[in-house]
Amino acid sequence: MKKFLTIAAALLCTAAFAQNPSTTWPYLYNNFTAGTIYLAGGKSEVQLNVHLRRNQLHFIDKDLVKEANLAGVNLVTIGADKFIPVEGGVRKVVAENANGYVLASITGDFAAVQETGGAYGASSTAASTRKLSSLDFDTQVGQNHIILMQNKSNGADLRLITTYWLFLADGTCVKASKKDVEEFLPESSLPSWKAWLKTAKVKWRSPKELLAVLDFLSSQK
Repeated sequence: MKKFLTIAAALLCTAAFAQNPSTTWPYLYNNFTAGTIYLAGGKSEVQLNVHLRRNQLHFIDKDLVKEANLAGVNLVTIGADKFIPVEGGVRKVVAENANGYVLASITGDFAAVQETGGAYGASSTAASTRKLSSLDFDTQVGQNHIILMQNKSNGADLRLITTYWLFLADGTCVKASKKDVEEFLPESSLPSWKAWLKTAKVKWRSPKELLAVLDFLSSQK
């Protein structure tokens, strides 16, 4: 019985955080969810979600959607997920160790929707087949979140794009790709980097394997 309850709880948790974004609901989570914003001087507990345009952090204030000012914010949690503020948005922690974090920037493929007018993965509504402008995706702030939720199905399905980043303990953030890492490293570190890379054989789409790259970068500081 205990095992059944554990499995049921896990399924409920998965459902709560299932990703089902659309052009009328361009958010990482299906609902605004209890979260915490940690600042140097304290914390604030609010209902949060992450907008898929530029990873902006949105919250609910008296039923209205507002965008969080991330100045002075050190960490954000939404449910069991952790986010680090970077360049005006938040990126999800997908792996971590003593040298820093591997972050995932999760955004919507708005360009594809604009090119097709919402045709790919479109819903049955006429609105999803018209030509869309970038302004259509940035209108959530100031709106009643209940009305937004009611209109979820009125848009085209939004494909997700995940980009990994290496966030070092000193706050440096480097895109997790061979090219970007090599451009970041000083000339003096390139021979050791290339030698290390031959033996490491990094899978650049594996957050856990990217921790080894994070460790290498930290060793060059």
